[in-house]
Amino acid sequence: MPPRLRRVVGHAWPLLQATVAATTAWVIARQLIDDHIPFFAPIAAVVALNASRGERGLNAVRVVLGVFVGIVAGEAAVAVLGGGVASLVAALLAALAAARLLASATVVLNQAAVAAILTVVAADGQAGPQRLVDALVGAVVALVFTQVLFSPEPVGMLRRAQGQALAGIGSALDHTAHLLDRVESGEVDEANVAGLSPIEVPAAVVDLAKVRRATDRTVRRSAVWQRQRGAVEHEQLRAATIDLLSASSLMLCRVTVALPTPDREPFAHLIGRLGGALGRLAADPADHEARQRAADEALTAVHEVVDNADDGEHERGAALAAARITVGDLLAVVGVEPDDAARAIESGRDTVVVENVPPAPRFPIRLSRRHRRHW
Repeated sequence: MPPRLRRVVGHAWPLLQATVAATTAWVIARQLIDDHIPFFAPIAAVVALNASRGERGLNAVRVVLGVFVGIVAGEAAVAVLGGGVASLVAALLAALAAARLLASATVVLNQAAVAAILTVVAADGQAGPQRLVDALVGAVVALVFTQVLFSPEPVGMLRRAQGQALAGIGSALDHTAHLLDRVESGEVDEANVAGLSPIEVPAAVVDLAKVRRATDRTVRRSAVWQRQRGAVEHEQLRAATIDLLSASSLMLCRVTVALPTPDREPFAHLIGRLGGALGRLAADPADHEARQRAADEALTAVHEVVDNADDGEHERGAALAAARITVGDLLAVVGVEPDDAARAIESGRDTVVVENVPPAPRFPIRLSRRHRRHW
């Protein structure tokens, strides 16, 4: 399947939701007020839903604020000045100033400006409060879709973002290991290694931080998920350890690249094994077997380096410390307590107990035992 078509298919469900919400808002607005075209209702619904999952509820509130400011400014300008250029200038300036005063979000300013323009242009010199009703209908429909009917599953969102972040870290490690292999074989010049090695946090790790903030807002503002706050907070703590793993992994790569050529091979091998372990774990970060396998593989790999390396040299000692820290962070990601991880690394054990994690909650409303069996 072509990448562009795959992108459309991947977003088919949100697109369908926006289409149904806009249509529903249009039908409701037409039933509430006769003899007018309720174009603000579907516009507000679509714009409110045009955000990433976990942020659509907040986006709906911002859209309401912007549209409200724009319509009020437009209606006031039409009522005082009638139609024409003067009312458009006054409405647009007032809407932008009020939106900037009330909020700094871009969507608020954009919606205020668009609402003011449409109000003045469509008003034909006549004020009409029904446009504000239309916008409120669209926003309410969007909120029902985002907060009740199709509220995002916070734990599921976090785990998907964790998988993408782990895949990004694993890819950076794989890239460094492959680069060092090419240096060893003579394909890449020694002088180019530092410039070709990854030195930035993977974009997916940055996205994970955004998802953590979005899920926190989802739990605080969605009545559907209030009961799951504890589960979400636990998953957010697990997600926070990925930030540490990202930083330590990049440090391990940079320290290894700086090593003299004879000392690089064991650390390059470790980086490659850690990259492979993270790549496999990324497929399902909550799977117990995958987490246990990643922990065991990381311990085995780091012990091979520690047992066969002398940390007397400054550079080699720094690489060993980075290796221990990186493996410790990986063990924290899969759910091993820090003290247990440190003891396993230092004692030479090749396995550690990884606790099970509960499945992502899907039914926030408490169900009877009979209904749970049914579902």
